[in-house]
Amino acid sequence: MLLLPATWIQNIWIILALGVDLLLLGYSIAVLDAFDEGESLLPNLWRSCLASLLGATLFGSQVALVMIAVTGPNVAMIGLLLMTIASAITVQVFSPRIHRLLDRAAFAGMPALQHAREELRMVDARPSSHKD
Repeated sequence: MLLLPATWIQNIWIILALGVDLLLLGYSIAVLDAFDEGESLLPNLWRSCLASLLGATLFGSQVALVMIAVTGPNVAMIGLLLMTIASAITVQVFSPRIHRLLDRAAFAGMPALQHAREELRMVDARPSSHKD
């Protein structure tokens, strides 16, 4: 865009095209990363989206109900709602890392227990080979 400025295209369409380009780039990187790891992308993506939606709904609905019933939609409550939803999704996405950090802190003097808990997490994260 710097080398060939297009004055005949509105800026909103340029921003929209850049957004679509970044979305496609992110999708292709996710597909290639899942292929390198030997994982399937769509089932894991679907599970992550459902877990994030459940967490955001569970915690965000509480703030939304208070906002509707008591305070009304003001800047502080909308900010609290957005931060609560972002926190719920972040905790869900980074929960394996959070568990690992908590284990290191709680069991600092017990490396055998840390190792055993890490193995249990790895076994739990492995896809099951049998059908329920």
